Amino acid sequence: MFKDIIDNKNHIKTLVIDTMNRIMTDKVMSDRDVDDWGKWKDLSGGVYDIISLINKRLPADMVVFVLFHEDTFYTDEGIKTRRIAVQGQQLKKISIESMGTVVLFTRVKPGEEGGKCEYLFQTQSDGYSTAKSPMGMFKDFEVPNDYELIIKKIKEYNN
Repeated sequence: MFKDIIDNKNHIKTLVIDTMNRIMTDKVMSDRDVDDWGKWKDLSGGVYDIISLINKRLPADMVVFVLFHEDTFYTDEGIKTRRIAVQGQQLKKISIESMGTVVLFTRVKPGEEGGKCEYLFQTQSDGYSTAKSPMGMFKDFEVPNDYELIIKKIKEYNN
């Protein structure tokens, strides 16, 4: 898949991988008869290679969204924390978030008195998540969950 994108990259401006968690699950389930460390090494290496390829081989003007589910857990101190959900301990140690420039977390703000919910992206860490974006890319802590807006902000920041 990525070879085709790299070879024909001039006309592709946005790529969405939905979701990396599904790719990880498919890999684990396809190797379910394998019960050794190699299975997890292959999984971790594959995810790392995909993210590295995005960072190094795709054009700088291409916006790539890699969607993950989130993992909510409690630290040893009992603090609730949100991060990207991954399978395998090695990926948790790597911290996939460290490989990306922009990490947005979704938030649903319930509507008042049964009104419509508001769907948002968190642009920075609140101390409990690994959300991040470069200083000045977004003026607000939360922005509408709107991919066109995100693409616009990324391109404005990079130009």
